[in-house]
Formats: sequence, C-alpha cells, structure tokens
Amino acid sequence: VHLVREEMLNGILASRRQFQEKFGAAKQTVLTARRADAALAADGLLPETAWGDVPWNSMQSASDKHALSVAARFKALWEPATLQLLIECDEPDMNLSATAAGRKNDDPDLWKDNDVEIFLAFEDRKIKCLALYQLIVSDEGILTDLSKKLEVYDRGWTSHAKILVRKTPKGWTARVAIPWSSLGIEDPRTRWGSTLGTTY
Repeated sequence: VHLVREEMLNGILASRRQFQEKFGAAKQTVLTARRADAALAADGLLPETAWGDVPWNSMQSASDKHALSVAARFKALWEPATLQLLIECDEPDMNLSATAAGRKNDDPDLWKDNDVEIFLAFEDRKIKCLALYQLIVSDEGILTDLSKKLEVYDRGWTSHAKILVRKTPKGWTARVAIPWSSLGIEDPRTRWGSTLGTTY
C-alpha cells in the first residue's frame, strides 16, 4: 500500500495540482482505464460493443468559473497502441449549438464552440519534466490540439487522434483514439493525470 501511494497516487495528485495551476482546469477525475478486450476497427477506433460494461465517469466544466448547463460523461479504455475515449454530451436542442460554421482543424478559437476538452499529463523522461497535452473536440468533429513542455506551448504538435462524432436524439457522442506514441509513451501501463471537461 505504501509503495502504491508513494509511486502512483502521489504522482497523480501532483499532476492534478499542476493542471489546476497551469490550465485553471476544473476538479480532476481519478480513474483506472481498463485494457480493451476488443480489437481495433479499420478506422482505428474500438467498436461500440467494446464499451458495453465500462463504467461512466462524470465530466466537469472546463472552467472553474462556469457550471455545466447540461450533463456530460465519458469512458476510458486502453490498448497497446492507443488511449481510447467514449464521450457523451447531452444537448436538448442541437439546433442551438454554439459551434461556428466553417471551423477547420487546429482553429485556435475552437474552445468557443460546443466542445469537450481533454487534458493529459505525463512525466517526460527525456526532458525530465511534466508534459501537458490538450485536445479540443467540437460537436462537428473538429479537432484542435497542442502541448506544453518546459513552460512553452506548441500549437504545431499533433496528437494524430482519430475522431468520430455522432449526433443523437439527446445530444452527441465522440469516440477518440489517441496514439501513445504521440504522447511519448512507450508503455501505456503508467500513471498519468487527466481532466476531461466541456465548455457549454
């Protein structure tokens, strides 16, 4: 127990504190992502059947200053090549979506739209500091991503994430696959800090 607390829990809590200080992010969710039993589909995503018995985790607002107006939740799995997320966002009327028309990938203003924001933190052993990664996915499937290392933001960084967004009668869902290689992770069985939040 002492080893787990010292080597894992303390690292996660430290990542949470750095997220709150550096990004102003909302409260963190601590979870254990299970290894997926199913194989990846041709699109690089896990099939929908892989998510059946995976528990939901509640999402927080991406801003500490604004409460969520609708509910959102997510599930997490991993397999040797990718971190896989299933995100579900309620939206009573998709016709009222705040997402601007004509957005392109890597638009720096994507955060203004109906979106989910994914923050990940890993200890980068090459530069011996915490590496922070942010992905923003809109309800139209548009992606903006960036990283931060040694206090320097890099908007040229790409996650190479696979995204599939679908509209539903109650809102929208996003399936996201993030390659471990894009995060500099050789062994996914590691500790990492995370925040998933929504901005509407």
